[in-house]
Amino acid sequence: MAMIERTRLWLIAVRDGFVMLLPLTALGIGAVLLNHFPWAPYRELTQACFGPDWVLGLKAVERATIGIFGLALSPLVAVRLSRLLPPPRALDEHLPPLAVGTLALANYLLCGAALQPGQPPVLDNLLQGMLVGVATAELLQRCGALRGLWPAGLPFGSDGQFFHALRITPAALLSSLSLLGAAWLLAPLLQIDGRCFDSLLAWINARADARQWLTLSAVLLNQLAWSVGIPGGHLLDMNAATLFAPVSGPPLPGRLWRPVFDSFVLMGGSGATFGLMLAMLFNSRPGATRRLAWLSLLPGSFNINETLIFGLPLALNRHFLPAFIGVPVLMAVLTLLAFDSGWLSLAISDASLVPWTTPPLVSGWLLTGSWRGVAFQALLLTLSAALYWPLVSRWERRREALGRQTLDATVAALLDDDPGAVPPLRRHDGVGGLARELLGELRRALAAGTLQQHYQPQVDTAGRCVGVEALLRWQHPRHGPVSPAAVVALAEQGGLIDTLGDWALETALACKARWNRLGLHSVVMAVNLSPSQLRHPDLAVRIEAELQRHGLRPQELELELTETRAVPALRDVDDTLQALARTGVRLSMDDFGMGYSSLLQLRRIQVHTIKIDGSITRDIVSSRSDADIVRSIAQLGQALGVQVLAEYVETDEQRRRLVELGCALFQGFLHSRPLPADECAALLRSASAGQPSDAIA
Repeated sequence: MAMIERTRLWLIAVRDGFVMLLPLTALGIGAVLLNHFPWAPYRELTQACFGPDWVLGLKAVERATIGIFGLALSPLVAVRLSRLLPPPRALDEHLPPLAVGTLALANYLLCGAALQPGQPPVLDNLLQGMLVGVATAELLQRCGALRGLWPAGLPFGSDGQFFHALRITPAALLSSLSLLGAAWLLAPLLQIDGRCFDSLLAWINARADARQWLTLSAVLLNQLAWSVGIPGGHLLDMNAATLFAPVSGPPLPGRLWRPVFDSFVLMGGSGATFGLMLAMLFNSRPGATRRLAWLSLLPGSFNINETLIFGLPLALNRHFLPAFIGVPVLMAVLTLLAFDSGWLSLAISDASLVPWTTPPLVSGWLLTGSWRGVAFQALLLTLSAALYWPLVSRWERRREALGRQTLDATVAALLDDDPGAVPPLRRHDGVGGLARELLGELRRALAAGTLQQHYQPQVDTAGRCVGVEALLRWQHPRHGPVSPAAVVALAEQGGLIDTLGDWALETALACKARWNRLGLHSVVMAVNLSPSQLRHPDLAVRIEAELQRHGLRPQELELELTETRAVPALRDVDDTLQALARTGVRLSMDDFGMGYSSLLQLRRIQVHTIKIDGSITRDIVSSRSDADIVRSIAQLGQALGVQVLAEYVETDEQRRRLVELGCALFQGFLHSRPLPADECAALLRSASAGQPSDAIA
């Protein structure tokens, strides 16, 4: 595997690891916000009600969440990368994720012990977590080339986890020892400490324009660290005495107050991301980006932006990197100019009165005591949103393109008839995630009544409309129209097919009852029926009750069985089919000639109509083999006394050829596209009244 491709997989694994930290991030952000909420009455109230244990408890939550990010990141990266890399050659299968994750945890602690002997382990070192996670997966994969490390002949027995644990032990020992040795050799790279900047900062302090240089240094130090997932705020805290004026007491001439830096340069958190959140809210369609912006808005209002750092994520994201660094640099320059020119001035002498969690606009007023501070912050927010705006647009286009690709892949997987394929709802990739998301949204759409039915006329040789087919339509709010076949497959695999089938039947019968009041009694309503619905012994009784409730005759309803799905050869299914036939409801075989044992199905099921699949009729003019198939089906229909309907009829030439071959009914765009209920009723009424119509000939 080329090194560039390898590096790309590392970055993907690290990025996905950051995303999976979102639950910890949310808990940690909540604790930080409650602990540092910038309202004195709140702090006094909580102190009076809960005492010092309140603050200690919040700090404990912070240590247990954000405080263990490095430790938590290492197994996430290792497990993700081990699934992205090829399986070890000695195994021909991926390593068990539990073993990989456990080993990465141990390796993180071992490296910490090697870096700081005798000291408590540092659990929030994100750089160490990234490196250990990548190294663990890579070393295990490399060990896969050494077949001697993987014991042969181990009995699988009844406990698969024990088998895998025994098999991975030698490779795990070797990889951990290798990583431990590397930690000793590379200790300087794994111990990023604020002291390494002392010489640079001392040189800057000696300059006359030290405040400008120190402020820009603080911006770059903070942003570059966060861009690779290292908490830049920690580095600023380590160097606070050098970079900033003391919080208590008047500001020094050559220093900027840290609250001024937080309030005017880092509005919304590192990267001035309040502007990014505004751009995401107003420049993205409903979907993941906008939802993330809403989730980030509350903590971002208090200058806490870990949700975006690890959720978008901004860490290791080259798309947003120019703005992530450039926007706060520009805001720092403008802030320095505003204060140096005298347009802004500080109204307080103790910066501790303005905590770093004070929201934008509020902090501007408290620091300057003037509308100018508020107006300047509003200007900076507008500017940052404008600079992030085109990047969000590009990000959205990229996200939508990836979304379309994933949707296409999900639809293909749902329609895949390969019995050996893993069902989409059980997959753990993007296809599986989208399939489960679509299933939940389909369930909500059924409950909310947002699905639709369109109706496509069925025309005889004289041009009269004798029936319509009710067709499912789902206009997804983000993905647009979803293939009806995929929706049905999703409902079948997700246990919603009965609910969907009941909705389709009820909607179609209610529509037919309305049409009857308009005088359209002769039009037969065809509704698709999934073979799995035939397993319900009370299906015929329920359909008969629905017909009576809507005042319809059984002959006005035709149930279409999709021939591309096998009708289960079960006694209760046959009983249901016979019960349906006794009600007088018509039965038809849809997509005939494309699926499971067509002739056997006809012997079992008393059908009124055979519908020839469009893949056969589409090329009927040019394809002799398709013409022979249609002729045979038409002759079979005549012998059995059933009607033959051709689907996907789109041209006059195609229709004439189908008539010659023996077809009696036609459905397709030549006569009409599928129409909403009211439009279809108007079309049918105009046709029955003898008025000229462009849709029905």
